Amino acid sequence: MISKPWIGCIARRLVLVAGTVGAFVTAQPVMAEETFTHELGEISLDTHPTRFAVSNWALTESLIALGIDPVAIPEADGYRAWVVEPKLPESFIDLGTRREPNFEALRDAKPDAILISTDVAMAHEKLSGYAPTFVYSIYNTGSNEPAIDRAETLLRNVAKLAGKPDAAEDVIASVNARIEAAAKRIRDHVGDDAKFAVVRILDESHFRIHGKTSLFGSVLGRMGFANAWDGDVNGWAFHNGDVSDLAKMGDVQF
Repeated sequence: MISKPWIGCIARRLVLVAGTVGAFVTAQPVMAEETFTHELGEISLDTHPTRFAVSNWALTESLIALGIDPVAIPEADGYRAWVVEPKLPESFIDLGTRREPNFEALRDAKPDAILISTDVAMAHEKLSGYAPTFVYSIYNTGSNEPAIDRAETLLRNVAKLAGKPDAAEDVIASVNARIEAAAKRIRDHVGDDAKFAVVRILDESHFRIHGKTSLFGSVLGRMGFANAWDGDVNGWAFHNGDVSDLAKMGDVQF
């Protein structure tokens, strides 16, 4: 009853309240020079960027949650099929794939900042030739930090860069309120001691089982519930398993 389709790295729970916070910024706010830290170093700017190009759907969702429409987005059709909410803006340039951005399209988008994850960090130097490029990731960072916590950190970093730190706090507070309300509904049905297997069905016999630090797993933990899967997970904090893996977990909420 908890699991439902989810793609990509982003912290989907952080962005379902998109559109409730802020408004699209149309001019770069003037500021004193400020240094922004990202996963590959520091970048100093004297204006807050407003025209963002993004390399993945997590960053897309985060910007939209802050009330900012990205000017360049990858795999828009895939986003509409898998992510759905929050809805994409009406106008933007399609950057091609998430792993191989179209540099000609990026140039045409004229971003004043580019947001990428560690998945394409190898292109950081080349991307930086188009605009200051910041690396913010949720997964594949070598950290065991829960994904929901990393999603909040990502949102705060992007909001600071955009000059909208209060918007991030509003989104996070709203999301946590929704998580708390959902936890109460679930607890009313299954009590306090239930264990959950958070699973996506891939085919008749194969499953994707989400670990404790995945987005699903970390939301479950924040609700105060136990995750039945304590085995190995990959860089996205899930395990590709089969029916035998489910059998090992015993009597659990599925």
